[in-house]
Amino acid sequence: MGDPVVWAFIFAAGMVILFVMEVFVPSGGILGTLAAVCLAGLIVTLFMIDQLYGVIGLVASVFVVPAAIAGALKVFPHTPIGRGLILSDEQKAGATRYSSTGVDDTSDLLGKEGVTATPLYPGGMVKIDGKPVQCLAEHGAIESGVRVKVVHVAGIEVKVKPV
Repeated sequence: MGDPVVWAFIFAAGMVILFVMEVFVPSGGILGTLAAVCLAGLIVTLFMIDQLYGVIGLVASVFVVPAAIAGALKVFPHTPIGRGLILSDEQKAGATRYSSTGVDDTSDLLGKEGVTATPLYPGGMVKIDGKPVQCLAEHGAIESGVRVKVVHVAGIEVKVKPV
């Protein structure tokens, strides 16, 4: 089957290459799993060479693998895929639950009236001051087109009841 030392180098190289590829290529964890299989093959091969080498490889992997994962998580946000998946500070600063609907601050909605744009079963859209707002019915369900009043606001939760 070949020299175990050669196989140890093949497994080690495969593990490193697959792990680095996992950081930069979206594979859904397939490359990471293959890297783990290479690590297992490397440890078995090290045990085949000498028991001391196997133990050293096993102990080293306990420390090196978490450090490598932590390093990958540090690098990931700076990759093209990471930049696409993780919000920048500017995006985080401007992001609110209602920014896409035109309502940035829900605290000023208390006491205002509007009309349900969709049925609230118990959640749905209500037009308040001409802007759509995601709301919850205070009790039960409210049909579409019903005039409602905001009776409770807590963070992003806006509760309404029929007028």
